Amino acid sequence: MSLRSGKTIDTESHKVRAWRLATWRRVLVRTLLALAAGLVSTSCVASVPTPTTTAVPERLSVVTTIYPLQYLAERIGEDRVEVLNVTPPGVEAHDFEPSPRDVAAIYRADLFVYNGSGFEVWASRVVAGLPQAGPTVVEATESMELRAGGDEGGLDPHVWQDPRRYRQQAEVIWRALVAADPSGAATYGANWETLKTDLESLEAEMAQGLASCARDTMVVSHEAFGYLAERFGLRQLPISGLSPEAEPSPARLRLLVGEVRASGATHIFFESAVSPAVAETLAREVGAQSLVLSTLESLTPEESQAGEDYFSIMRENLANLRMALGCR
Repeated sequence: MSLRSGKTIDTESHKVRAWRLATWRRVLVRTLLALAAGLVSTSCVASVPTPTTTAVPERLSVVTTIYPLQYLAERIGEDRVEVLNVTPPGVEAHDFEPSPRDVAAIYRADLFVYNGSGFEVWASRVVAGLPQAGPTVVEATESMELRAGGDEGGLDPHVWQDPRRYRQQAEVIWRALVAADPSGAATYGANWETLKTDLESLEAEMAQGLASCARDTMVVSHEAFGYLAERFGLRQLPISGLSPEAEPSPARLRLLVGEVRASGATHIFFESAVSPAVAETLAREVGAQSLVLSTLESLTPEESQAGEDYFSIMRENLANLRMALGCR
């Protein structure tokens, strides 16, 4: 019995040792596999190059006062500039007064671009108060030869109505952007050249479209189209002076009725940002129709939402002029 018992014990001890060995082998294999997987994973991660981040240059901050200047800054500056135009869409630009927030934005800007020549009556006050470390100030009509206008004997600031003079403003802004951000000179230069070509094409298109017309007098709500008239051989007959809010006296209206009838005008132009009441009254008096002619001082909210710009609106103006003047 003792022998049988001893044999049983030996057999069981062998089985236990075999089970323990198999278990140890499984644990060893799993550990080695885990270690191998970790090494492969680490190797793969190490082989993937660490992405490098290129610093995006901070955009130049530009504040403008009216839509034509905003358009130029955005066309020439493209993605290198952030442009804020302080006159909101649909607001009559002549009478606009900046809010404290607008003035604070001007103080923080890199460039402050305004038209000058008396258009923004508030701009001179703001410029006078700017600190020495404030923005670079750009007067877009500086050094330009301007026409006299209005009963007040002032200068006509509406130069953008003539594509050739608008090119001069574009060049002023291009040079200001290059001076403020020399690293962007190539971008600014290429965009300026494209814009210059587009404005030359627009001028040629308008010259051809207005070359042969039955009438040459455009009756307009205020004296904003003198440069356009000079460029294309037309006559401007304004209801009001350089500011659209200066309504004509009854005596002036009576005189206008006679002048409009003598000119043979069939349309009276009004502006979308100004009440058309006076223009419509004059149109009824002389038996004419009323038609929009945009000054482009600001876009209407509808024009802004529709993606209209300087060129599209100037071409709409051209189409309305051709209709009113009986052009072929």
